[in-house]
Amino acid sequence: MEENNKGYLLALRYLRFRLRSIAEIQTYLVKKRIPQEEIEKTITQLLQQKFLDDKRFALSWVNARQHAKPKSMWLLKRELQQKGIAEDIMENVLTNPDEKIDDAANAKTLLERKKEQFNNFSREVLCRRAGGYLGRRGFSANVIKEAIDAVFGK
Repeated sequence: MEENNKGYLLALRYLRFRLRSIAEIQTYLVKKRIPQEEIEKTITQLLQQKFLDDKRFALSWVNARQHAKPKSMWLLKRELQQKGIAEDIMENVLTNPDEKIDDAANAKTLLERKKEQFNNFSREVLCRRAGGYLGRRGFSANVIKEAIDAVFGK
């Protein structure tokens, strides 16, 4: 196989920074004006060499997001859709018992980290600010209410 084609080298450089999905590589190579047949050949070559694997990418993405700044399952699913991950892979990763995503626990964890910032507010302001904070991370109203009650009391 010819490994010194421009598309292949660009893709390898793009993969140096973090794992990528197949769709991300395709989009990147299209932006770099690589011909479609060369993109397909590059994708095939990267798949054969195990440099591309959407399931491994999705697992890595979810783990990184959950450890850095936990997000709701809904928001993680949207991010994976934007990365071009297939629905079956997404469902497999998000419902994996080893990596079970617990929205309620994640919301409580986030509020625990920010507890000092919210402590000096009245209940109304606390609910509005903490609710907005969690809402921007994709948590539902029920999960937000439960998390606020659990962390700050009723």
